[in-house]
Amino acid sequence: MSYQLSTGQLFTRALNPMLDVQKAVSKTQEQIATQKRVLTPADDPIASTRILQLNQELAGLDKYNNSL
Repeated sequence: MSYQLSTGQLFTRALNPMLDVQKAVSKTQEQIATQKRVLTPADDPIASTRILQLNQELAGLDKYNNSL
């Protein structure tokens, strides 16, 4: 069984994997530049929750220290 692909279909099949790689490289570059592994909650929901908790604890400790 044989079927034909249009030029547009071939282009799309070749382009999509390249765009996926470019997106991954861009994300990695941003992680390196910011020195942060978790950039958005979607990157790691569990770690994001923990980061928020720790930031709240730090804010509370800062508030306490400033009141002394």
